[in-house]
Amino acid sequence: MKLSYKSRICYFNELKRSGTQFLAMTRLLLDKFEILLPYFEKAYQEIYPTNLNWQGTYRIRRARAGGKGRLPTLRDRLYFILI
Repeated sequence: MKLSYKSRICYFNELKRSGTQFLAMTRLLLDKFEILLPYFEKAYQEIYPTNLNWQGTYRIRRARAGGKGRLPTLRDRLYFILI
């Protein structure tokens, strides 16, 4: 798999099979990434609670009912931050 700056988004599931590429991209081993994930999830839920919108007011429609983001899972979001 050749990665370049202009290539499409590379998701977590694509690189978790190759530990050496994952290590090269993030400087973390997979087990350390899995340890970090629950802390990231807790912090993410505190910053972006599902009952509030981005302005900090209560939602009118249910959470995630609007447009879909490019990074569907928290693993993908954390991976993107690390690379």
